[in-house]
Amino acid sequence: MEGSGLTNRQEAKRAGEAEICSATLALVTDYDCWHPDHEAVTVDLIIANLAQNAATAQKTIADAVETISGARSCARDEAGQGEAERDALTGLRNHGSFQRELQGIIAAGPTRQVAVLMMDLDRFKGYNDRNGHPAGDGLLDAVSRAIESCVRQGDRAYRYGGDEFAVILPDVGRQAAEEVARRIRSAIETIPDDSGGPHVTISIGISCHPDDATDKDSLVETADQALFLA
Repeated sequence: MEGSGLTNRQEAKRAGEAEICSATLALVTDYDCWHPDHEAVTVDLIIANLAQNAATAQKTIADAVETISGARSCARDEAGQGEAERDALTGLRNHGSFQRELQGIIAAGPTRQVAVLMMDLDRFKGYNDRNGHPAGDGLLDAVSRAIESCVRQGDRAYRYGGDEFAVILPDVGRQAAEEVARRIRSAIETIPDDSGGPHVTISIGISCHPDDATDKDSLVETADQALFLA
C-alpha cells in the first residue's frame, strides 16, 4: 500500500462504507475524496447520502404498505359482495341476484332469447315435518346440486326463496328449456328419501324472452303462472 497515499485505516474505512451503501461508491473511489484534507467533507456527504436513501426507502415501503392495504380492502369488499349475492345454505345465487342478472341480460339484448324456469318443491313441508329442519336443509342442498348438474356452465341457478328455485338460460328457446326442465325433474326424483313418506318432487314453469314477455317482471310473472298450472 506504500505510495498509494492511503493508510490501512483509511482503506478499511473505505471498504466498510462501500458495503453499507452501494449508492455511495462514487464518493469513495476517487483518491481525492479520501485525502486527509477532505475526509470530513466526504463523511458528511456519505451520511447525507445514506439519510436520503433511507428516507426514500421509508417512503417506498410506506407506499407499498398503502398499496397492499388498499388491495386487501378491495378484495374484502369483493368477497363481501360475492357473499351477499349467494344463498347461505345452498351456495346458489339468491333472489336479489336473480332480479339484477335477469334485468341485465334482457337490457343487454332486447331480442335475445332467454328462458326462465321458476320451480317449487312439491310436498316439501311434509318432508320437513317428518324429518325435522336439519334434514330439510340437507334436502334443499341436494336439490341445489341436482339443479346445477342439469344446466350448462353459462346458465345460472338460484334459490329464489324457501323451497323455490329459478334458472336463467341465456340463448335458449322453449324446446331446449323444456328439455332442461325434464332433466331437472328426473334428477330430483332420484334424490334418496328413506323417510317413508311421499317423495319430494319439483314443479317447473317456463317463460321465454322475447316470445312470452319483453320485460323482467312480465317474464317472471308468466313463468309463475305456468308453474301454478304445472
